[in-house]
Amino acid sequence: KASINMDNTREIAICNELDALLASADAVAAKLAEAEKLNAETIDPSVVEAVRKVIADIDELRLYADKIEAILPDEYITYPTYTDMLFAR
Repeated sequence: KASINMDNTREIAICNELDALLASADAVAAKLAEAEKLNAETIDPSVVEAVRKVIADIDELRLYADKIEAILPDEYITYPTYTDMLFAR
């Protein structure tokens, strides 16, 4: 667009927003991967706390995923969307 003097400000802003959202989602996914390594043999307070942290991380990841899904066309999303998971058969 720049070569034909078209304004691409909005496209750049969308790309920057997606970049930030994907970086945030990746960071939360990494935290979830670490939490997945936890192996509790008994339920004790530390396990309960770990579950709380995992749920909080999942909720945070969902926020980023929802925003990404609102911007990015379905064919470019490499993970199952919330709608896909709700209506999977």
